[in-house]
Amino acid sequence: MRSSNFINTVASLLFLTVFFFIGGWLTLPQLLPELNLNSFYLTLSYFLFVNLLVSFLFFKGFSKKPEKAIVNTLLAIILKFFFYFIFILFYYFITKNLSKGYLIIFFILYLAFSFIILFFILKELKVRSKNI
Repeated sequence: MRSSNFINTVASLLFLTVFFFIGGWLTLPQLLPELNLNSFYLTLSYFLFVNLLVSFLFFKGFSKKPEKAIVNTLLAIILKFFFYFIFILFYYFITKNLSKGYLIIFFILYLAFSFIILFFILKELKVRSKNI
């Protein structure tokens, strides 16, 4: 596993999480008073966990069998989508409340974390394609 790319990915995910943690703490009570901060922090933590897991699986699988890079990439993206889908279903069944504010925050987090992961996956694929 190319540890420098994995470490850069983890550092970027942690930075993004801290950014959203502080930004949510400062702005959400004024912008979306109906949104519970604990549910925001739970969602943010779940996004961090899923993206760390997906990036670990991608980089680990990529280093073991580089010829299966496309399969590893698609598997990582599908797993991420599946985990998010399961989370939103469980969240709905437990709270029985998916407000517009929560859905907006969910999709903002989804897009931000997806762009970060996609950036590092594409960067790794580009580096690997030059080595072939």
